[in-house]
Amino acid sequence: MATEPDTALTKSEGTTKAPGRIPLGVWLLVLVLAGLAVYAGYMALHHRQLHADSEMVRKALASDKERLEASVASLKNELKNSKDAHASSEATAKKSRADAEAASARVSELESKIGTLQSKVADAVSSAEESAKKHMNAQSALKAAEEAKAALRSENDTLKNQISEAQKKLDAAVADLTRVQKEIQEATTEPTPPVSPLPEPSYP
Repeated sequence: MATEPDTALTKSEGTTKAPGRIPLGVWLLVLVLAGLAVYAGYMALHHRQLHADSEMVRKALASDKERLEASVASLKNELKNSKDAHASSEATAKKSRADAEAASARVSELESKIGTLQSKVADAVSSAEESAKKHMNAQSALKAAEEAKAALRSENDTLKNQISEAQKKLDAAVADLTRVQKEIQEATTEPTPPVSPLPEPSYP
C-alpha cells in the first residue's frame, strides 16, 4: 500500500510536459507565417515596380503622342500654305494668260490696219501717178502724191510703233506666264518633309 502513491506520482510526472519547450507544430506554423510574410512583401515590391514601369511607359507614350500631334499640326499648316500659294499662282497665271490674249488680239488688229494702210498707200501712189500724167502740172501732182505718201508712211510708222509696243507687252505677258507656270510646277513637285521617327522609350 505504501508504494502506490510513489507510482502514481511517477506516472503523473511522466505524462506532464517539461516546462520551456515549444511544440513542433507551433514552430511549423511560425515558419509558414514567416514565409507567407516574406512572399507577400516580395509580391508587394514586385507590383510596385510594375506600377512604376507602367507609369514611365504611360508618360513616354503621352510625350510621343504630343510630339505626333505637333508634327501633324505643322504638316497641316504647311499643306494649307502650299494650297494658298498654289491658288495665288493659278490666279496670276490666269491674269497673265488674259493679258497675253489681249496683247495678241491687239497685235492682230494693228497688223490688219497696216495691211489696209499699205493698200491705201499703193492706191494713193497709183492715183497720184495717174493724176500727174493727166494734168499739165505733173510736178505739183507728184508733189501732192509724195506728200500724201509721206503722210501715209508717217501713219504707217505710227502703227508700227504701236505694234512694237504691243509686241513688247505680249512678250512680257508670255514671260510672266512662263515664270508663273514654272513656279506652279516647282510648288506642286516640292517634297513634303518626312516626320522624324519617334525615339524608343527607355525603361529602368
